[in-house]
Parts: sequence; C-alpha cells; structure tokens
Amino acid sequence: MVLTLDDAERIVRNVLDGAGAPGATILRELTIERPFGWVLAAMPVSNVPGRPNPAAARFILVNKFTGEVFEASPSLPVLKCVDNYEGLLRAHSRGWCLTMNPPGWATSGGQFTWLLKTAGLTVLASRAS
Repeated sequence: MVLTLDDAERIVRNVLDGAGAPGATILRELTIERPFGWVLAAMPVSNVPGRPNPAAARFILVNKFTGEVFEASPSLPVLKCVDNYEGLLRAHSRGWCLTMNPPGWATSGGQFTWLLKTAGLTVLASRAS
C-alpha cells in the first residue's frame, strides 16, 4: 500500500510523540515531494505561534512505498540529505527502482545503517505504524 501525504503526517506525528516531542506541528508549506515520498518539516509546538522559524524545524523523510521514516541531520542542508538518500536508493537497490527499496534494507543494520548515518540520516521508524 502506498502512503498518502496525510498518512505520512500521521506517522511522523506518532514517531515524534513516541520520541519525546509530543504535539509537533507539520508545516505543509515547507513539505517537499520527491519520487520516494516526502520531506516534512516538523516544528515543536512552542515555536509555532506567530511566524514559525524554519530553522527550528526537524526535517523528516518518509518513504511512501515502505513507510520508513528518517530524520535529516541538522548539520547538513536538508536537500543534501535528500540527495544522499536518493543516491543510496539508486546505488543499493539491486534492481529496484528509485521509489522502492527492498524491504528492510535501511534498518537491517551493518553497512546500510552506516551508509545512512554518513548520508546524514537517522532511522526513526522502519515501517508504517
């Protein structure tokens, strides 16, 4: 089942609630759509009133085909993390297309986990919940 943007937002809220960041607001105006899914900007509730500060946002990648969720490193430009992720999908897909990675490839540990970290990504969830 392919996720919708609403599904992706729900998953990100659930992941962040479970990670000690309850009530984060997803800023739709900062959402980036890519072939693999979306990059969502999650803003802590305390920073939302008035004019949100995008610098305070956490950028979360959601693969709409696998339900995997990754956080982009705040130490790298978000689009660099996205480019790195897409590069990993192409390089390690073993015949899969850019939009679909083999089940569990990112969270199976070992080399892929290391590659994700060097790409500026942290695994937040391995499957849609």
